[in-house]
Amino acid sequence: MLNPIPELLVLSFFAPTIIRVFLGGAFLYRGLRALGKEKGMLAEQIQKVPFFFGSPLAWITFIGSLEIITALLLIVGLYTQIAAIIIALFSIANLKMRIFGKVIGNEAALFYVMTLAASLSLALTGAGLFAFDLPL
Repeated sequence: MLNPIPELLVLSFFAPTIIRVFLGGAFLYRGLRALGKEKGMLAEQIQKVPFFFGSPLAWITFIGSLEIITALLLIVGLYTQIAAIIIALFSIANLKMRIFGKVIGNEAALFYVMTLAASLSLALTGAGLFAFDLPL
């Protein structure tokens, strides 16, 4: 079937840019919440995770900081594929915890499914326009 508006296909290189900025924004917001008002609640919930060791607050600080750094890398478009793979791993880990009943955070499982799909898309397609990463 023919595309109803074929002129829009000229702008297809903007698609990864849109995904990259919105995915980075979502994880930036999530990381800032983890380091802010939800830190205590997350520290209580992380103790439910099997094989947990160490200080809960230290883990929350580490994971929240890693989410913020990864989100900023995505928004800027620097090391996009690596940042997308890290976010995909976060999404897989959170989905796995939700499946086994160890809920961490307030996001729904659909949020992690969508971020997993978006991050895998970015890992395969690259950063798009307005990024420091250049396809070779």
